[in-house]
Amino acid sequence: MNWVDDGLRYKLIRALIETIKKFKKIENVKIIITLRVDLLNRVLEKTRDSGFQKEKYDSLFLRLEWNRSQLKTLLDKRINRLLKYQYTNSQVNFDDIFSNKIDKLSAADYILDRTLLRPRDAILFVNNCLIEAEGKTEITGSIIKTAEKNYSATRLESLQHEWFVEHPLLDKYISILHRKSPSFKVSTISTEDLEKIIIEMGDCSSESSDTVTKLAHKYSISNYPEHVKHLTEFKQNLLFTLYKIGVVGIKTDGTSQTRWIHDRTQDLIPSKIEVTSIVYIHKILWRTLAIDDSQS
Repeated sequence: MNWVDDGLRYKLIRALIETIKKFKKIENVKIIITLRVDLLNRVLEKTRDSGFQKEKYDSLFLRLEWNRSQLKTLLDKRINRLLKYQYTNSQVNFDDIFSNKIDKLSAADYILDRTLLRPRDAILFVNNCLIEAEGKTEITGSIIKTAEKNYSATRLESLQHEWFVEHPLLDKYISILHRKSPSFKVSTISTEDLEKIIIEMGDCSSESSDTVTKLAHKYSISNYPEHVKHLTEFKQNLLFTLYKIGVVGIKTDGTSQTRWIHDRTQDLIPSKIEVTSIVYIHKILWRTLAIDDSQS
């Protein structure tokens, strides 16, 4: 709900964080707030003042992450809770319901491969499977793939909504991945592909725009040779934004590992993305982007 201007909202959240710092002095009181990482970073960036040092806040933060084992346990508990009291007195696990292999993988691995390792993703995928399986005697691989169509589309919509404030034109950035191979070299993104997106972005001179939009505007009003530089920076920052929201991984060169945003050891910046770098599209969007998974 847009109950207050974004600038004031960020200041209010920053004030809340500062207040918590003061309460640390009270031994028997512990105040906990939860924020998405992107929102926290946005708050600190938008309220930055002279002398600001982010590392001074690090002791306040505990980054919460889920691994595949924890998510599988969560699914076991939800399936058991859902079915035990309705159909049986015995313990029911995920594998009891999703017993079929799919593309030579267990159903759990197939589903978790198509999440951003967040509980909401795994739960929504399973819920879609259960809806598709209504009236059926088992949950087959074809049912899971049918459920994946709706799940993938809703995850795309969710990502666009989550990141709308920071990247209001994210839907246009993601369109660069439509009908691509699961992995492709940056060099395969043509000037025509990029210019099409820039044209679709329209009037992009707003001061509140993100870096990608500002670079699109610079390209639109520049001449040779500056516009070549702006187009390169536009492509790098567009791909970096897709990396930041988790929908692509990037292998910068032949000796490096593929970087994903959830890997805290990675230090990717836009300028490290070269024409020879390889982009890997996350499986969470394969269905809704019509990715040819036969090439995976």
